[in-house]
Amino acid sequence: MKIKIDQKLKVGIVGTGKVGTDLLVKVLRSPLLECKVFSGRNLKSEGIAIANELGVTTSCDSIQAIIDRSSDLDLVFDATSANDHKVHAPIIERLGLLAIDLTPANVGFACVPSLNLDGIRSKKNINMVTCGGQASVPMAEVLSRCLSGITRIEVHSTLAADSIGPATIANIDNYYHVTKETLRQHTGVDNISVELVADDSPEQPVMLTTIRAYSDNAPSFRLMRELENRVSQVQKYVPGYALERRPHYEKGYIELAIRVRGQGDYLPEYAGNLDIINCAAIASAEDIAMRSTRRAIPHMISAMTQFWSKAG
Repeated sequence: MKIKIDQKLKVGIVGTGKVGTDLLVKVLRSPLLECKVFSGRNLKSEGIAIANELGVTTSCDSIQAIIDRSSDLDLVFDATSANDHKVHAPIIERLGLLAIDLTPANVGFACVPSLNLDGIRSKKNINMVTCGGQASVPMAEVLSRCLSGITRIEVHSTLAADSIGPATIANIDNYYHVTKETLRQHTGVDNISVELVADDSPEQPVMLTTIRAYSDNAPSFRLMRELENRVSQVQKYVPGYALERRPHYEKGYIELAIRVRGQGDYLPEYAGNLDIINCAAIASAEDIAMRSTRRAIPHMISAMTQFWSKAG
């Protein structure tokens, strides 16, 4: 009798564009995840070609490929668009699979791994918010704890134009709504503005997110320590996340800036906005995989005990 426990979570990816292809490379590097199918709509796309070179099963049947292979999957990453995910979400749920949504569809539980990873444990659909949300919410939450009386928060993200895909442009209203709602959830501040700016300069700037919190009260002495701790927490799953400008306090507001440099897996390093979404998604999936493995341990012990009892 052979006892085999497969620790890897079997995943499918829908969406073979920039985000999906970079996500695939990250999945293949993970010791806890295994990609069983990479599916889009264009069999001649660059993403499909790269997946074929990497030995991954590919398909141009989009969500149908997930339906056809559902018995061999645990989790589905949706890297399509907000409108597409609203169609895919009920299908994935009916299949009994977990969904991690990389679009701003706002269907599932909004996850920012440094803040609420424990919250995904009872969820069937996990939303990775937006790039601006993943960059700003962790630091805005610290500001809300260390700076009393915040009346308004402004978040301004500048991205290289080449790193903004057509799905983001098409779903820009969803982007603003989901980012604001997640900021409200974690700060308790209602008056929030979010701005996304594409920089088409040839230098291809790295993602930069500026956060400004308005308050007539000076920040507490522990603010810098708390911000540095939070940066360290985020860096565990987003290595290129860093404090670009330390908090600067003027009468009436405090401002800081976050830089996000990508890992350069498939996307260029300046595309930190896409990298941070994928890193957050991988962190969520790996947490699910580790919990699944821990749940399997008692069954492993029981199976081994029964085997050796019969063998004896």
